Amino acid sequence: MNILDYIPYGYENAVTLSMLQTMTGCNRREVRRLIEQAFICGNPIINLQDGKGYFQPTEDDFELVQKYIRQEESRISKLIDKYIVVKKYLKGE
Repeated sequence: MNILDYIPYGYENAVTLSMLQTMTGCNRREVRRLIEQAFICGNPIINLQDGKGYFQPTEDDFELVQKYIRQEESRISKLIDKYIVVKKYLKGE
């Protein structure tokens, strides 16, 4: 199954995880795995965490893609902070 067949182009056409579950017959975990696989293979699939859902960006979505990048950079920063705390704990600091 190609998850890209179920994820439309353009923010205005975004589909939720629940919709993807219904369309594909897959559970949440499997849908997320398929999305991650597609992403790793070079297909950007955007979710702005605003409840609208997933979409493949178009040229009209440039600013939204920039917003997505900022969102992910923030997430990465927070993960690194947590990682550092746990590493220090393991070292007995």
